[in-house]
Order: sequence, then C-alpha cells, then structure tokens
Amino acid sequence: PAFLFMAEETVGNDAFHESVYFGTAVRDEHSLAFPALCRRFVASIYLFETLLALGDGSHRALAHWYESLYLEGSTGERSRPFSVRDALMGFFLALKGESVLASINAFEELRRLDRAGEATGVALRSLSDVLNAIMRLNICEAVLSNLSFAFWPDNARAGMALLLAPLGAFRAGGQQDLSPEWLRLYLAWNANFIWPSHYCPDMMCFTMLAMPSLALGPPEQFQYRRAHTLFWVVRSTQITRRMCGAERVARAAAFGVPASEFERPPAEQQVPCFHCRQLEPRSDRQPLTSRTAKLTRAEGEVLARACGGDVGEGSGVWRRLALEVVPEQITSLTRVYSRMPKRGLAKLRVL
Repeated sequence: PAFLFMAEETVGNDAFHESVYFGTAVRDEHSLAFPALCRRFVASIYLFETLLALGDGSHRALAHWYESLYLEGSTGERSRPFSVRDALMGFFLALKGESVLASINAFEELRRLDRAGEATGVALRSLSDVLNAIMRLNICEAVLSNLSFAFWPDNARAGMALLLAPLGAFRAGGQQDLSPEWLRLYLAWNANFIWPSHYCPDMMCFTMLAMPSLALGPPEQFQYRRAHTLFWVVRSTQITRRMCGAERVARAAAFGVPASEFERPPAEQQVPCFHCRQLEPRSDRQPLTSRTAKLTRAEGEVLARACGGDVGEGSGVWRRLALEVVPEQITSLTRVYSRMPKRGLAKLRVL
C-alpha cells in the first residue's frame, strides 16, 4: 500500500517534474529527464537480478571486489563534508557498510558450517542470533537517523515496530522464518527512509527495494539477498562520495555538467542526481515523505499490536528507545563486533 501511494503521489499527475528533481535547475539537454531515469532504474534492476542469480560463491567474490575498491580509495585524497548533515551521512554510511559486512560474514560462516555438515544445534542458533542482531542494529541506526538528521518521527515509529517485533530463526541453508507482514512493512519503511535525499547519479538505493527477488521473492530468502545488494549499494555510494577535485569534475562532465558548477557553494551545486524537490507547504521539508510516513506509521502500529506491543502516541516508545533499546543495541554491537574478523580497530575484514 505504501509503495502504491508513493507512486500515485508522484506519477499520478501531469506535473511530475514538480515533485522530483532530475538534473540542473534550468531544464536543458543535459538535464536528467524522466525517461533517462527510468532507463537507469530498469537497467540497474536487471543488473542486480543478474548478479543475484550468480550464486553464493560469486556473491562472496563480488563482496571481496567491492571491499578492495573501498580500501584502495581509503588512503588517497577525498572530498570533505560540506555540511554537518553531509558529515552525519558519511558516518551513517560507514556504520552501515560495516554492519552489512558483518551480516555477509555471518552468512559465509553459516555456508561453511552447512557444507561441513555442522550447521546444527548450538552453532546454528548462535549464527541465527548474530544475523538477527545485525538486522536489529541496522534498523536501530535508521531509527536514530529518522530522529536526527533525516527527521521523520512517524517513519521512526514504523522502524521501532520492526525493531521490537520477533524475528524468525535461520535454517542451515540460510533461509529464515520471516513474517510476510514484517517484510512488507520493512520495504515500505525503508523506501520512505531513503526517498527524501538520494544524491548519486544512479538509482541503486531504490533498485534493491523494487527488484522482484526482494520485493516479491520468498520472505525466507530476504535477509541474505538484502545483505549482498545493500552492500553493493553502500560501498558504491561511499566510493562515489570520496571522489574529489578533478575526479568529480570528470565524472560530472560525462553527464554534461560544466566544471564551473563546482565553483559554486557545495549546497547550491546542481549535478546530475535524483532527489526530491521542495513542495508546498514550505514548512514541511518534504510533504510526500511526511504523507507516506503516516502510512508506514499506521502499518507499524498494526504490526506492533499483533506482536503484543505498542509504538503509538502515548506508548512511551521514545523513552523505551533511550533507556532500553539503545543500551541493548550497544551491548549487541559489542558482542557481534568481537566475533568478526578485523583489519583494524574500526574496520572489519570480509571472510
């Protein structure tokens, strides 16, 4: 329902360009037009589906490839944050990248145990707990973001419902007993989380949520597929954000953006990307997101009640977040981090 609402709010009118920004402020031959955006979106879905079909061995090889590119770029010159919000986004991506890498490592451990015939009993339960702990850590990161630099508290309530709902155990083959209702809310909540600001010239954040294997595939396969596709998205975004100087100018030139654009203040630069345009009322940072967040919140409240909880108004959910959930997640983070292979103090190593 939330996906349908978002589509109706954007493409169900003749002024779609007023809802979404596709390129430079003055629309010309270099602007990223709607057909071009659609081609990128469809092409990226095809690419992701092709990569997922390669199998777990190839997924592991691709994770190593992305990690090597990321590490190569960590030693050279890089662009500097142009605002506090941009710096927070960089920190969020760094944290997200490591937590998703931990999930990939846990799935790899499970795969190795399964091949050795040892994915049973305590070993299987332990890895199942780790995988679910990492998912909760990921959701908690986003909830805190929705209460800070990406402020949409209605969507944060939906995230709390996901965070507090029980997650099913994993089987030896990596499948999970996951509720279809939980998965549906997760997809809508996550789409609303990333919709407001997507400052890359691609559509990969939306690709992973809209691709059939994730959105329409069996819930039991979701966590594994999400881990790998999200890792591709996060590492690609981090590598793109690191571009600086001549590298950024050259990349933008390929999309018809002149070098003079980068002489403007960073917050005013108009480069080929996809993000929401401000609509009325001006007092609302992004009305489409605010309206959709009311739907994700309503679904979250339904899920919470079905699980015997409450994330609605007057439920004390934010007090619980501060006094119970965050301390629990810090303890969980310490436990997950301690069992993962590391390159350094704050950098995990891919298995």
